[in-house]
Amino acid sequence: DLYPGDQCVNKIGVDGYDFWPTAVGEDAVAARERVVPGRLLFYRDLAVAHGKDLAVLEWGVTDKESGGRDNPGYITYFRKFFAAEAEAGRTVYESYFDDRGDMKSSLRDGTHPRAAAEYQHQYRESVAA
Repeated sequence: DLYPGDQCVNKIGVDGYDFWPTAVGEDAVAARERVVPGRLLFYRDLAVAHGKDLAVLEWGVTDKESGGRDNPGYITYFRKFFAAEAEAGRTVYESYFDDRGDMKSSLRDGTHPRAAAEYQHQYRESVAA
């Protein structure tokens, strides 16, 4: 209802963090992203419907109580999502939010060691391909 019109919009932007409702593992994350209103797929579908690029301005795991905590499945889900969108010919701008503050989504400070390892694996594989 708040969409101002295609003439005013260049890209559709959203952020995505691994909390509410809790979903641990890639399959659980995928199910949550499909069914919970206002999640990633909602904004992807909005961008497609309006012929706009999608910008995932911030995304990351989090240690919030309702989150997946050290959840490598969240990293895998997002990486596969970005790859599928690229394969479909859609542009997605994305930036992992490596925060050590309130969100505690850092992959560099030891808070999420399994997610950090998965991020390195996913992105090294995509660079090698």
